[in-house]
Amino acid sequence: LNVLAEARQYEDSFRQQRLIFDCVQSGIAITREKAIVDFNPRAAAMFGYEREELIGRLTRVFFFDDKTWEDLAEQAYARIRSGHTFQTEMTLRAKNGAPVICEMTMDGLSPTHPEDGLIIMFTDVTERRRLEFAVRAALAQQQAVFDNAPIGIAFTSERKLVICNERMLSMFGYQMDEIVGRDGRWLYADEKNWEVRNQEIADAFARGEQVAFQEAFVTKTGQTVWCQVRGSQVEAAAGVWGTAVFTFADIGERKRMEQSLRESREQLDLVIRASMVGTWDWNIATDETVLSHRFAQILGFPADTPASALMPLASRIHPEDREFAL
Repeated sequence: LNVLAEARQYEDSFRQQRLIFDCVQSGIAITREKAIVDFNPRAAAMFGYEREELIGRLTRVFFFDDKTWEDLAEQAYARIRSGHTFQTEMTLRAKNGAPVICEMTMDGLSPTHPEDGLIIMFTDVTERRRLEFAVRAALAQQQAVFDNAPIGIAFTSERKLVICNERMLSMFGYQMDEIVGRDGRWLYADEKNWEVRNQEIADAFARGEQVAFQEAFVTKTGQTVWCQVRGSQVEAAAGVWGTAVFTFADIGERKRMEQSLRESREQLDLVIRASMVGTWDWNIATDETVLSHRFAQILGFPADTPASALMPLASRIHPEDREFAL
C-alpha cells in the first residue's frame, strides 16, 4: 500500500510539474548532449515548430551557422561547470528562417555537469528590441534636426533654460555653460520688456495656447537681433510654466528690407508731392484702384474725393484723345 501511495504521489507531482512546464509563458527546453529531450508548447510556438518535430534533434536547428552554435555551447558549459548560471541574448533561427531575438538562461540538470543535461529558458524579446531600435532611430533623427536646424531651439523648465542648439548659441554669441539654468533676462536689453513678455507667455500657457511674436533681442556683445519667436508648453506642471520649447528665427534681414521699403516709399511720396503730379494705381488681381489726392485736384475735384466718384477713368479722357488712348 505504501508503494502504491508513493507511486500515486509521484504521478500527481509529475502531472503538476508537466502542467507548469506546458503552461508557463517562457519557452523551456531540456537537452542532453546538445539534443532536445523535451520542449514546451511556448518554445515550440516561438520558433514555429510542432513539439514532435524537435524531440531528438540537435539544438543546432536554432542557429544560423555551426560556429555560433559551437561557441555558445563552449561558453555555456564553461560557465555551468564553474557553478554559475549562463545567461545571454542571441538571435536564433525560426523554422521559416526568420530571426528571433531571445534572452537565454541555461543551467545544468546536474550541478556543474552540463553534459548530463541542460534546462534552457527562452524569452522572445524581438518586438521589444524592434521598438527600442525604432525609438533610438527617432531620437537620433530628432537630435539631428535639433543640432542642424537653421533656427534657434531652446527647451526650458520653469522659465529656466535646460538646453539649446548650436544655432541658438551662435545667434546670440554665448557658450552653453553661460546660459543654462538662467531665465530669459539675458535676451533683453530692458528688464521691463522681459517681465511684460513673460506675463503674456504665462497667460497664453495658462489658456493652453501657443505663443508667437516678434522681438528685438540683444546678443552678448550688445547687438540687436530681431527674431520671430514661437513657443509651446511640452508638459504642464503645478505652476504655469512647466516644460516648454521655443524657436527663434532670425528675421533681421526681413526687417532691414521692410525698413528699406518704407524709406523708399517715403522718398517716392516726397518726390510726387514736390513735383505736383497725380498718380493712380490699379491692382489687376483685385481690380482695385487707388488715386492720389493730387490726381483728383488735377481733374478739378477736391483732394479727398473718393476714387469711386472718378470712375470710370475712361470717361475723363478728352474726346480728342479718346481714340488714341483707348
